[in-house]
Amino acid sequence: MHGASAMDLLVSEGIGAYAIDLRGMGSTRRDPSGWTTPEQSVDDVTDVLNYLKSQNVRRPMLIGWSQGALIAQLIAQFRSEIISSVVLYGSIYNPDTEFEQGNKKGKEAPPVVMNTWEGAMEDWTLPGAIDEEAASAFGATAMRTDARKVSWTGLDFFHKVAPRPRAPPS
Repeated sequence: MHGASAMDLLVSEGIGAYAIDLRGMGSTRRDPSGWTTPEQSVDDVTDVLNYLKSQNVRRPMLIGWSQGALIAQLIAQFRSEIISSVVLYGSIYNPDTEFEQGNKKGKEAPPVVMNTWEGAMEDWTLPGAIDEEAASAFGATAMRTDARKVSWTGLDFFHKVAPRPRAPPS
């Protein structure tokens, strides 16, 4: 399906798909502090997965894109019993990355950085990762729903990412 999102493709195959916006992304409100942390993001996604379980959705596959792939990887590492498998798509993992230490939440106001077309399209820089029509549709949605870039803090939590083969319990 030319121009389709990954969710469109899954649904076209009869696979239930749910999009989880992290705090401050898409139409999801920011945390009252204005900051988004990896730790809170892992907790939020876990809450959604537990809700799906309560609705008889049994151990779904978790797909994470870009920074969301790091969130998905942490869930696979520490909460694997609630998912069947994990797909890390366009992960930004780099073992040499030194994330800023500490958490600014409650200590200072987050910066206000407005989104731009270039910022909305930064995940689509790898040629062939996504067709141009789908990338443009994503960019247009991001510009409409994400006028302000997310404000991350506590990024050193990503140092817990430990890439190695893992199999969720069966």
